[in-house]
Amino acid sequence: LEAYTIQLGEHQRQREELVNAQKLFNMPVQSYPELSDVEATLKKLQAIYDLYTQQRDAKVGWAQKLWSELDQSELERGMEGFEASLMKMPRTYGADIKNDRRT
Repeated sequence: LEAYTIQLGEHQRQREELVNAQKLFNMPVQSYPELSDVEATLKKLQAIYDLYTQQRDAKVGWAQKLWSELDQSELERGMEGFEASLMKMPRTYGADIKNDRRT
């Protein structure tokens, strides 16, 4: 995901250079809707991936605890927190990304 974010930044810089050149020569400014779509999709994927990495890291931490040190309420609070974060995400994230696949 990080590599795609870097690529997106490069493409956005190129777009800015092209827009500036078009303005300089009084040409009609070209819009790049695909670039905006990719940016929006990448933001949604980043939000989903961030939640995934937080949950994965917490799971690793919980797995390293000894059974004698296990606090069940800590696990419950942790999972409730992840569930709340997931519920705050718009439900359309998954559908938008799934339907946005370009073949």
